[in-house]
Amino acid sequence: MLNHLKRLIDLVEQGDAGSIHADKCLEEIYSELKKYGMIMESEGRIFFTDKGNEARLKGLQIGIEQLKLEEEMIDLSEKKGRLGSTFFFISLFLFLVTLTLFLMMDFTTYSLWG
Repeated sequence: MLNHLKRLIDLVEQGDAGSIHADKCLEEIYSELKKYGMIMESEGRIFFTDKGNEARLKGLQIGIEQLKLEEEMIDLSEKKGRLGSTFFFISLFLFLVTLTLFLMMDFTTYSLWG
């Protein structure tokens, strides 16, 4: 994987889109980098974006892993929010059912003795 990343970096620096698209492994890495906005293609040439240059300085693999973690955190926070509201509505429903049953029992008991 590391050799493929180095080769991809060299080809992007040369702007050689044909060689990248010809190699299946490089194409997969290219697609992932493009998905995260690290690489752009314009007029048949490929180049790094500002985000890609910054990630290249840190190491492309570290940059990709960091973006994946951020996506997972966003997904988890969205799921957590949905579960919280679901729990609230279920609790509210059960409270209202319990209150209704309590009041019905209280009125029934009161009317029998009254």
